Amino acid sequence: MTFTTGQIIAFIVGLFGLILTMLNIIDKLTALRAKSETPFKNLTTKVEEHDRRITTLENAQFVNLDHFKEQEETNEILLKSLLALIEFEITFMLQEGKPISKDLEKAKEELHSFLSKR
Repeated sequence: MTFTTGQIIAFIVGLFGLILTMLNIIDKLTALRAKSETPFKNLTTKVEEHDRRITTLENAQFVNLDHFKEQEETNEILLKSLLALIEFEITFMLQEGKPISKDLEKAKEELHSFLSKR
């Protein structure tokens, strides 16, 4: 079996054509795979960003809770001080023999009931 030069060249050209076709198919499959992974990567990135935002908000929420607790404590101290001033005023008026204002008594009762509910 002898091959002519033309047949050998045709075989080599065909072999190169087959190799180039296979490389082209591999390239197209790689590009298709990359395109199919892009939405997943984008989704993963978005989920990670969302998790970071949630963590940041939760941390900020706990920081603000501490601030509100401090504010509540300050308000309670102020209200107790106000109640002490009202009681002092009532005691002073009794010692002086002056009539006690109904508004002052009402304020004392309301403030006392408010503080007892806390």
